[in-house]
This record gives sequence, C-alpha cells and structure tokens, in this order.
Amino acid sequence: MYVCIGAVASSTDGFLYFFFTRTFSLWYLAANFLSVNVGISISFFLNSYLNFRKTHRLLRRAVSFYGICYFGMLLSMCILFLGTRVIGMSDIPVKIAAVMLSGIAQFLFNKFVTYGRIA
Repeated sequence: MYVCIGAVASSTDGFLYFFFTRTFSLWYLAANFLSVNVGISISFFLNSYLNFRKTHRLLRRAVSFYGICYFGMLLSMCILFLGTRVIGMSDIPVKIAAVMLSGIAQFLFNKFVTYGRIA
C-alpha cells in the first residue's frame, strides 16, 4: 500500500515540478520545494486514512513521517542542485533521479522507523 501511495505522491510531485518550471518559469529549487510539499501532503493524507488507523503513538508516528519526508525533500534538493549546477545535466532527468532516490530512502526509513520500531 505504501508503494502505491508513494507512486501517487511522486507522480504529482513530478507533474507539478514540470508544470511550475515550464509554465511559470519558476526557479527549479523553488518549484521542487512547492511540488514536494504537495506530494508530502497527499502522502500524509492517504497514509493517515489508510495506515495510521492505529491510534497507538499517533503523534510520534506523524512527527516521524513528516521528518522523514522533509529529509527526502532536502535530499532531492541536493540532488537537483548537484545534478544541474555541478554536473550540468538538464533538470528533468535529474528530478526523476531525485524522486527515485529520495523515494527509496523515505520508504526504507518509514518502513524501519515510522512503522517498524515505533509501531
């Protein structure tokens, strides 16, 4: 279930990033910040409805989930900056790689921290 929710959130993130950068010519890091926050909100809403049904340590689980998501956003910002400014690649392939790498990191952290040790 977490993978399906992540796919919806990541797809929304990628679409919005493309929309913000290509339609509004928004700076790529600002576009990433906005699109990732929308993805986090979607992910939290769906996870709250589907996976947080247990009320045991709900606040702790929510704080852990958001912390991990914002760690993922920081990771994606670093990947975007390094890929575009240091390596000189186009932002779209770098964004795709950033979504995949940060998504894997978030999945593993949430699996073992948010839903594992705390649950």
